[in-house]
Amino acid sequence: MVFSSLSFLIVFLPVTAGVYYLCPRRFRNLWLLISSIVFYGYGEPRFLPVFLFSIVWNHVSGLLIEKQKQPDRKRLVLLICLLGDIGTLAVFKYADFACGLLGLAKPGIPLPIGISFFTFQEISYAVDIYRGTPAQKDPVCTGLYIAFFPQLIAGPILRYDNIRAQIGSRQETAYAFSEGFFRFCRGLCRKVLLANRLGLMSDHLLSGQGLVQNSAPALLVGVFAFGIQLYLDFSGYSDMAIGLGQMFGFRIPENFRDPYLAENASDFWRRWHISLSGWFRDYVYIPLGGSRRGHMRTIMNLLIVWFLTGLWHGADIPCVLWGLLWGVWIIAERFLIRPAERGSVFRTFYRCLTFVLAVFLFVLLKVNTFSELCLLWGRIFSLSGWTDLQMPVLKLWLHDEWFWILMALAVSFGLFRRLYDALYRRNAAFAELIRTGILLGGFVLSVSFIAGSSYNPFLYFQF
Repeated sequence: MVFSSLSFLIVFLPVTAGVYYLCPRRFRNLWLLISSIVFYGYGEPRFLPVFLFSIVWNHVSGLLIEKQKQPDRKRLVLLICLLGDIGTLAVFKYADFACGLLGLAKPGIPLPIGISFFTFQEISYAVDIYRGTPAQKDPVCTGLYIAFFPQLIAGPILRYDNIRAQIGSRQETAYAFSEGFFRFCRGLCRKVLLANRLGLMSDHLLSGQGLVQNSAPALLVGVFAFGIQLYLDFSGYSDMAIGLGQMFGFRIPENFRDPYLAENASDFWRRWHISLSGWFRDYVYIPLGGSRRGHMRTIMNLLIVWFLTGLWHGADIPCVLWGLLWGVWIIAERFLIRPAERGSVFRTFYRCLTFVLAVFLFVLLKVNTFSELCLLWGRIFSLSGWTDLQMPVLKLWLHDEWFWILMALAVSFGLFRRLYDALYRRNAAFAELIRTGILLGGFVLSVSFIAGSSYNPFLYFQF
């Protein structure tokens, strides 16, 4: 079940919210857990036993970790727990990849949706308890932390030490519910009205046959269309997740802050998928030693983190290459380029370059094979790809979709947010009225688009 589906909007969400607020407070966590399990089971019923077992495994492991008094035994129980979590992820997500590299027959194990996200939350749970955060005694609370449906299958990745208090006690208000609903509407509009339309364009321009037939300008537009689509798709989902959490009294952390306005690569990852980059920083980079042990060790730690980041995004060569290229770029920035120390003209140029390079790197998450990537880049960066100036396919897309393309660019670069902030400073009530009207209208338009179209992918579900 996806947020941008009629079954979720018309049935699941109203029933879940209605029963939640009718329940006595002591039963609300249980109802949210039941709803979250139904939410996951609706889309992946065959993997529901695996998912439920992982909840039980981590609940029992957390109690055992907290119970140990001797550091060695505590570390051993943590290691066993992590081996179970990481081993499950490895079997389902990386078995085919490993067998392919070794030249063995691929077992063809299907990938449970959202396994990368909830596995990282389970690791956070075990490690935070090991570091001293109290474990949940109530299995319902443990289950709710892992299975909470707003962020279950595509994040943001919740950290146990940050969300534990909210599971035990939170305050729901009518204002928070309304703000959460409007945040959900914002995300739905980003996803349905903008990301889906750009997705149709990028799929057409960058499809297997399109890589051969389309000219370099058309392929270049397809690359940028995918980069904008990916941002609007994922940030839209995060907006919907944050809004849904707010509707039930939870404060889910921000996951995006205008990443395409980033000053450099490091700044980009302080703005893009913030929960993932923060997770790798606190649970991998810093435990490895961070930047405290000299330049060579820092470089090695960064390469390890970015190799794992690429592997997390996909069990294939393009994704691993994507992660390593980001790592090399960030290392070069840190030790060679040092953009923060340059003049204002260079920093402005570098800000634009960061956007372009980020988009070109993201196309590695679009292609299916390394040969497709070489074909795409070869067509774009070769002279032969630019000799054909007949671009009927590209002209057709630009003619039919120019309005939505402009809207997508305006949203991606924060134009509407700045206009709202300026209007709010002048007249707060009028700004709120305008925002409410636009979001409600966008919600109705989104529902009509959902009802009339079967194209509705969520790109980060595959991760």
